Amino acid sequence: MSDASYLLKELISKFKLFSDETRLKIYSLLLIHPDGLFVCEISSLLAVPFYNVSKHLKELRKERLIEERRVGKYTLYFPIYENNKSDFNLLLKLIENLKDKIIDIPIYQIERIVENRSLSLNSLCKNVKDK
Repeated sequence: MSDASYLLKELISKFKLFSDETRLKIYSLLLIHPDGLFVCEISSLLAVPFYNVSKHLKELRKERLIEERRVGKYTLYFPIYENNKSDFNLLLKLIENLKDKIIDIPIYQIERIVENRSLSLNSLCKNVKDK
């Protein structure tokens, strides 16, 4: 496969990845809070079912745009910056610059969920999964 052909396939893959509104919002939300968010927090903030968030996170992980780290019985997801290929930095920079407009969730709402994490993560995750 030629370099041009490979680059074209990679570009198509990235555009397909971000053509889904939910996936774009999840990635933008992780950029807004780069210290990481749990699936139930993302689900609650975006009002998207838990299983859909998990599915989209898997796609973002597959493209090496996010990482995961186990914290107790939950998994924390956060963006990867250093591994992004330079060929796609412009696309990723565009998303980075527009993340606040893509999400349209007040920062205080995100911070409130994260601040109350230790008190409410078990109940938040249970409530989100039950919906």
